[in-house]
Order: sequence, then structure tokens, then C-alpha cells
Amino acid sequence: MKRFNPLLKLLPLLCLLLPLSPGVCARESLPSQDLRLRLRIEPLTGHIQGNATISRCRERRFYLHKNLRVLKILSQGREIPFRRGTAGEPFPSARNTSPVLLQEEPGGELLVEYEGDLASPEGGMTGVQPESVELALPSGWFPLFLEPEPFTFSLDIDLPSSFVPTSNGRKESLKLQRGRTRFRSRSFLPGKDIVLIAAPNLISLQERRGGFATEIFYLRAQPEEMKEVARELTSFQEKMRSLFGEGQSKTAPRLVCLPRQEGYSAPPLLVVPEESFLGTEGNRWGRARLYHDLFYHVSRLGWTVSDSNTQDDWINEALAEYTALLFSRERFGEGFAEEMRGYYTDQSRQCVTCDSIAETGDSSPDRTINRRYKAVLLFLEGEAKFGQEPLLSLLKRLLRDSRQGWKVTTDLFLEECKEILGEEQESFFQRALYRQESPPEPSPSRLIPAPIGRESPSTGVSPD
Repeated sequence: MKRFNPLLKLLPLLCLLLPLSPGVCARESLPSQDLRLRLRIEPLTGHIQGNATISRCRERRFYLHKNLRVLKILSQGREIPFRRGTAGEPFPSARNTSPVLLQEEPGGELLVEYEGDLASPEGGMTGVQPESVELALPSGWFPLFLEPEPFTFSLDIDLPSSFVPTSNGRKESLKLQRGRTRFRSRSFLPGKDIVLIAAPNLISLQERRGGFATEIFYLRAQPEEMKEVARELTSFQEKMRSLFGEGQSKTAPRLVCLPRQEGYSAPPLLVVPEESFLGTEGNRWGRARLYHDLFYHVSRLGWTVSDSNTQDDWINEALAEYTALLFSRERFGEGFAEEMRGYYTDQSRQCVTCDSIAETGDSSPDRTINRRYKAVLLFLEGEAKFGQEPLLSLLKRLLRDSRQGWKVTTDLFLEECKEILGEEQESFFQRALYRQESPPEPSPSRLIPAPIGRESPSTGVSPD
């Protein structure tokens, strides 16, 4: 799921010249791109119409769903020519898109007017249908760029009055006007996806306690079940604060339970299949695994100490999974924690590359395995070797560094490790983080698959 002072653009160069500690990197420097969507959506026909305003546009190519017809493109108020590429050149994470090629350099801000039908499901999203609206990056419903940097967004959506909407942004207004719902939302932080979900009679509830909140939207799930989930996740947030102090994220998690096969995440939004809350009674750890996975996603909102768009994202992933396990161990017992350790081990055997934890890139097929499962095993091994309390002291220090405005890199992690735990421990983590191993023979996992499915292609968060 990054606003900067333009004068900070020189800091990366200064970091090379000044005698800074090896792990310290400059605060982020470039302003985020901003997308403003104004769309009218007609679920009965599957039609959408409106425009997208793109600030600081630096590229001459973007992608839209092939069914969306571009009516006009303006740059600084002046119409500029364009042509549509073929459907055989889709955006990597949105297969039914085609490129739009500008014939001139964009002059900063770009206004794209477009319309078309998105009634067919795309990339696991239901699209625009009479009973529901579900749009995200795989739908190709907003301009997509090949080398996406995190961007901020705003939504101004016009829907029939029976539809209750939500998104992965902060709700700014919700009004009923002339039989229509006018929904306005704004991103919390820069990200790479815009999600809109709406349905008639979508029920919402919110749990608030101790300065924390959890928001849930659902259609057919049992109300008491949803209230229990909200209580558990709000309690988890309180426990995180008691253990680590004030975290970086003040954003309440937002769960949407829908009748679908698998889930996805676009922080702080987490879409969960309704079926995840059914049929777990016969499985010894089914309910525990469901809550553990939810704990991980909530924890991931707080652990954003490293740049999620770099290889250092392993720090966020490992700390989120380790934090979730700490509380799952407390909530469900040591037996469940041992089952999870076995699950991490089995998942680690599924790797197909020799990439080390610290050198695994975003495009690596082992991204989740290395950054999340191998890395949390490393923390569990460190806990066994050096004790839990020293390890928690290290985590608190990383959170403190983040609150002071620094992005934690692998070098800074090792530097803080040496200062808090000692040279032997720092050497242990360094060897493990950069160790390259041949892929072992895979073995089947002992645990049920995580109830939350694939990740949203652009969130930076890696659910199972």
C-alpha cells in the first residue's frame, strides 16, 4: 500500500560523499505520481464512463482494458494525438489490456477521457455486474504504466443508490443525490493499485477500542462471526502497540468478505472469501490458521520500515510474519506455533532459484518464499540462539529508525543487529541473509493452504 520535498533529490548523492554509517540511506526524495479518477458506473449494463487525471506523467505509453475506448487525451489543456496498440501487447498483470501510445511528450499533467463495458470478470475480479462491482489493477480500469512507481489516488465514483461502496482508500464523502450514490475516496499512502468494491446491501461494521479500529464489509457471512473477527483484529493491534510501542501505520485494516474462491490484498484493504469462515470445525488448526493469516496482514500494515519496492522488503515481510506468529503462539498455543514452523519449512522447500534472502528481487518466483518464509525461519532460529527479548529489542530499534524517517536497509539491519545483539549475532544474520542454496526437493505441506489467496499484483504485500 510518500510525499517528498523536491529539494531532497540530491540526498542520495550526498550519502555517497558524506561519512555516514554503512546502513543509513537517504529519505525518499521524488514526489509520487497522483491519479484522480472521476467515473460513472452503470452495473446493469457493465458500462463505465469518465476520466483519469495523471499528474507528473513521464511516459508516452500507458495501458487500458481493450474494451475501454479512449475518447480524448489532453495535456495541460491541449489535445494531443495518440494511437491504440494491439491487444497482443498487454500489461503484464492485466492480460486484456492494450497500450495507448502518445504521439507527443506529455507535458506533466495528462487528462484521459474514456468509456466502455467491463461486464466480464477479469483477473479474478467480477467486473461491473448488476449484483456487484469489483475493479482492481487486473481489470485495467485505470491507466497503467509499465514501470509503475507508487502513486497516490483519489476516486470520485457515481453509482446507483442501492450500491454500498468501499475502496483501499480513505472515505472522504458518501452522498445520495437524485437516486445515485456519490462516493469519494483518497489513498492513505502511495501504492500501486486502486480497488473499488460495491454491492447492493453490502453490510458494514466497525470495532473501535483503545485508539484502534477494524472495519469489515460483508454480504452473507454471519454477523456474530464478523463481530468476532473485528474484536480479534482490534485486540491484535492493541497487543502490537503494547509490545513494540507506537507503530508507523495509523491505518485501520479493512476486510471485505465476498463469495469468491480466493482473496487478495491492497493495503489496508483485504478481500477474504466468505468460505474461509466456514468448514474449519473439522480441521484441528483451520480456525487458528485463518486468524494467523489475518494477523499477518494487519501486522504488515505496521511493518513498513523498509522500501517495499526494493530487495529490502524481506525485512517488512519477515517482521510481519514473526509478529503474527508471536500472537498466534499466545492465542492458540505452542502446538500451533510448531505446526507453523513446519509449514514455513515445507514452503521453503518449494523454491526454484538459488537467490539469497537479501538478494531476492520483486520478479523472482521465490519472492514470497524467501522474503516471508525463509526469513521468518531465520528469526525463529535467532530467537532460539539469542533469546526472544534481545530480538524484540532489535525490532523496536528498527521501528524507531523508521519513525525517525529512515528506510531500513539490509545494511542498517545488520548494523543495528551488531549494536544490540553483538558481533557473533550480526555475523549469523549476515551469513544467513546472503547464503545461496540449491533448490531442495519439494515436499507437500502439512497445513491447509492459507485462506487469503494471491496478492494483488501491485501491492507489495505477499499473502500466500
